[in-house]
Amino acid sequence: MLYDLFVHTTPERKLASQKVLLIEASPDKSPPESNKWSVLNQRLQSLGAKQIVYTFLPENASRKFFEHAGSMQNICFGRDWDVKKPVNTELQPEPVPEQARGLDLQMGINSIPKPDYGIYRYHQKYVRTNGEKFPTLVYAAARQFLDKPVSSKQRFLVNFNGISRDLGKISLQRALSRQMIPELVQGKSVLIGFAEDKSISGMPTPINPGSHGVSTLEFQGMALDTLISEKSIYNTGPWINLACLFVVSLIGVIVYQLLGTSLGLWITGVTLAVYITICWLLFSLLFIWTPVFEIVVAQCLVFGVISKRRQIVEMDTIQTVLNRLSNRIKSYIIPEDFISTKRHWHNIVNLLAQTLNLDRSIFLEPVEHDH
Repeated sequence: MLYDLFVHTTPERKLASQKVLLIEASPDKSPPESNKWSVLNQRLQSLGAKQIVYTFLPENASRKFFEHAGSMQNICFGRDWDVKKPVNTELQPEPVPEQARGLDLQMGINSIPKPDYGIYRYHQKYVRTNGEKFPTLVYAAARQFLDKPVSSKQRFLVNFNGISRDLGKISLQRALSRQMIPELVQGKSVLIGFAEDKSISGMPTPINPGSHGVSTLEFQGMALDTLISEKSIYNTGPWINLACLFVVSLIGVIVYQLLGTSLGLWITGVTLAVYITICWLLFSLLFIWTPVFEIVVAQCLVFGVISKRRQIVEMDTIQTVLNRLSNRIKSYIIPEDFISTKRHWHNIVNLLAQTLNLDRSIFLEPVEHDH
């Protein structure tokens, strides 16, 4: 896909590592002691973390931990879907632990949109179920981090432009130790989650479309960085796409009318290169995704239609000239039939009068169907 190709060719820049830090716990999801979550919060805040985001609700955490999280207003929690519900019922978020109920906690749903043709490119702000609208964890965390509404569409493209293959990531054991430095955490959103089993293939994305994709935690980190960096990919709407196609088609119609087919083919290649370069610059520098494929198809289609019409007109002209030339040659080579000549009876009368020296001649024509 052209979008993935553009992502791969974008100049590399440090983008995600400046805003998001990942902390991974062991994949067996064996939680540490209840007080370790409080210790982790204190350590991260002392190192200058701007925000702490848990992709889960720690079930073994104390009431005091959740009360402290609610009072800080910079801690956000993720909720999974309740898998214990019957299959034929609407999805509902998992219940909040007993020790966290009744508290004003910032929470969001751990929900990943379905892939497009096997590649994960999009995330979303809200999910709807049973007539209710829930913010996703990524959107809830970004809104808390920025302390203002996030300006993006409901379904937005994750910005993979120029970022490295991996976000900044450390283990939970290292985070609980004293090996972290302030530069690693200061001013960042720290996303805490569980590592996935290595036997499970990751999520394929434009930067790693193969079997070794990113984990769910890494994808959420990239989506979160897209929103808090305020560098979402702007996907042009249908009206802008239609205007672009109209302008490209109009230019093509005017230019191809003035040029020959051979020169038009050369101009088509140059024009497509210019259009693709402009689209690539808009995508790389301004994060604007334009209808590249549609523009290429429109340009080639206009060239094909104009060339075909010109060919038809030229063939009609050649056929007309050949027919006229054939008729002229035929009139010179093949004698004209006497009956088809003009005023042939007048010529017959003159011939007989001059040959027989007649003063008067009468020609009788039989009545049709009389005999």
